[in-house]
Amino acid sequence: MIGAFVSALDDLRLPRVLSLLALGAGLALALLAALAGTIGWLITSIEFVSFGWLERVIDATAYLGLAILALLLLPAVAGAVAGLLLEQVVGAVERANYPSLPAGRQQPLSEAVIQALRFLGLMIAVNLLALPLYLIPGFNLVIWLSVNGFLLAREYYELVAVRRLEPGPARVLWRSNRLTLYLTGFVLAGLLLVPFFNLLVPVFGTAFMVHIFHRVLR
Repeated sequence: MIGAFVSALDDLRLPRVLSLLALGAGLALALLAALAGTIGWLITSIEFVSFGWLERVIDATAYLGLAILALLLLPAVAGAVAGLLLEQVVGAVERANYPSLPAGRQQPLSEAVIQALRFLGLMIAVNLLALPLYLIPGFNLVIWLSVNGFLLAREYYELVAVRRLEPGPARVLWRSNRLTLYLTGFVLAGLLLVPFFNLLVPVFGTAFMVHIFHRVLR
């Protein structure tokens, strides 16, 4: 796993991967800024109560909640936006590191869009359901890493495996290597907690999973 991690870091220097990295991070930040701006405008426009001081307290609380929500959603938004580009990342990493492989199955744009939206919806829904557990001191970090580690492992594994395997063999490979694949997702979930680097996680995670996939496939 350490070798795969180092190889994925090195892949970030590939020109094609670097351009996709910049594009994905820029689009994610723009989308999140637009979403936060819209919600902020709504908070300012709506008068919740007629008491001035209480209205200011409510607005301040709403803005604090908005900031926390933005931080929680940033990885999911970055992943969803980058999901439209990740198939190209897989191709670039495979061509650079595994040149003897035949060309993999190309994922249609419509399939990439559906997969990206499904992943975004799943990340948001599962984290909202787990939100009460995140309030438990001492366990919240472990729960967050466990939940999101599993989600990231499944998402990136499916993204890479679909190019090389039919659904049946892909499921068999997942079951026989689930611990290694889950630990890969756990590492990526931990990187999501690193400010600014979490914007790189979708592209880096894809490259990381490409190397893990080909190691377990062998």
